[in-house]
Amino acid sequence: MRNALNEVVGCFHFVGGNGAALEADLLAFINIAMESTFRMGWSRVWFESDSSFVVRLLHSHALSVPWRFKAHWKKALSLVSLYTWRITHIYRKGNRAADYMASTIMAEGFWTHVIDGLQPLVDDDICKSYTRVV
Repeated sequence: MRNALNEVVGCFHFVGGNGAALEADLLAFINIAMESTFRMGWSRVWFESDSSFVVRLLHSHALSVPWRFKAHWKKALSLVSLYTWRITHIYRKGNRAADYMASTIMAEGFWTHVIDGLQPLVDDDICKSYTRVV
């Protein structure tokens, strides 16, 4: 998570267990991204996810999630209605910070500070995104 100055203000790592990747992505978004944003008191949020499934679900406000997640998903949709928000898809290779977190941090957690080595990756990703030729 970063602020308007692109400074890392929080990050999280979610293992997700032995379930399907889509379920892990959904749980990470609901239980960590949404609830942490709410707890931090942020009202303007830009979510990035490498899960196009989660991005499509949030854009559409669809309820087509596995039944065991429906109550949590409905709660997430009610929380997002409190924000000025946007959600975009980003490929994992375009988000070196997330890749770094996934490959080096073993414990699940939420940090309200930058993890060592993370800010330079965020800065580099941002620089590349502004200079990308389309």
